[in-house]
Amino acid sequence: MKGLMMDTPLMIGSIMDHAERNFPDQEIVSVVADQPDFRYTFKDAFQRTRQLGNALKSLGIDIGDRVGTLAWNDHRHFELYYAISSSGAICHTVNPRLFPEQLIYIMNHAEDKVVFCDPMFVPLLESIQDQLTTIEHFIVLTSEDSMPESSLKGLLCYESILAEQPNEIEWPQFDETTASGMCYTSGTTGDPKGVLYNHRATVLHAYAAGLPDVFGISAKDIVLPIVPMFHVNSWGSIYVGPMVGSKIVLPGPKMGDGETLQQLIEAENVTTGLLERVNRVELEGLITHELSRIRNRLALLDCTVAVLVAKPFVFLPGFVNWVATKVFASWAVAETDLQAVSLTRYPTALASALSSLDIDGREPRVNPKFCRHLWINPPANALIKSGFSTNDRVAALSEL
Repeated sequence: MKGLMMDTPLMIGSIMDHAERNFPDQEIVSVVADQPDFRYTFKDAFQRTRQLGNALKSLGIDIGDRVGTLAWNDHRHFELYYAISSSGAICHTVNPRLFPEQLIYIMNHAEDKVVFCDPMFVPLLESIQDQLTTIEHFIVLTSEDSMPESSLKGLLCYESILAEQPNEIEWPQFDETTASGMCYTSGTTGDPKGVLYNHRATVLHAYAAGLPDVFGISAKDIVLPIVPMFHVNSWGSIYVGPMVGSKIVLPGPKMGDGETLQQLIEAENVTTGLLERVNRVELEGLITHELSRIRNRLALLDCTVAVLVAKPFVFLPGFVNWVATKVFASWAVAETDLQAVSLTRYPTALASALSSLDIDGREPRVNPKFCRHLWINPPANALIKSGFSTNDRVAALSEL
């Protein structure tokens, strides 16, 4: 016997509708090259998202098509997240830090039909466009006045294609298990492997991310996502913000600049920062050098969410002593959707817990007082051993 509650599919578009209905005046702040202090509301953002949906339709984008993005964390990339997925297409976030030969393989393997890019990545795409076999249009995320000179074929301006479109749209209908996003992980053997996320998994992940013992984000928070939007959907921050109604501060190409981040934290009264420490990226330098010069200003942060995939025992003990009142540490891979290993509590206790870990061990150590699960040097089958399956979308952690 089935229950009598309404059976509503979990769709990314429903987050958009919910935010526009309940938090229309909540603000998004964005740092972009052509407008360093751009700000608008959820209502403005999703009106433009509908225009973008119409633009995608005019470009021939259909359900199941892959649409690539090479972009930093800003408001235009935010709009792409929602418009592409709500159109039934797949938002393929491409990591611009990869080697050119990897980018060529990834975009050809995904069969991207259109690619949206920040102006700074135009030269990169020009250098490889002759080897990209499926792309019909390159669309630069800027205004007409700031369009760069380029030899890219099928070149279009983002703001121009939006201006031509109405702000009302009838989104197509499809199942909640339809693919919504794609991310290629390079942390593997051989060529990068593509991971497909669907609408249901993405919405459930956003629900989970807002919980108190995960990111703990609510409508009273002001969130600064520094995890790149091309890295596992910025750990869901672009979805959880509109879901709970929090203000979002997007640092754009300045996400690796400590001085700019400090200014944003102070000017926008940021309460929650989502940081990333990955061996492959320059954010290690940001955290260990740039932010150390301005740590007195970081007392403004009520909570720092540190997403770690390597060496927490090196990074966290010093960091937590002067950055924030609460730290969340986790380990995950692109295939999990949800952070597979997490640790949360307060700085001194966290540093103490970390210092007691056997950092050379491959088995998890559990300290019930401080952490749920912390895995140092996770083995290849960590997902299975921690209770996850690569077929699961949102799975409960087993007791280790």
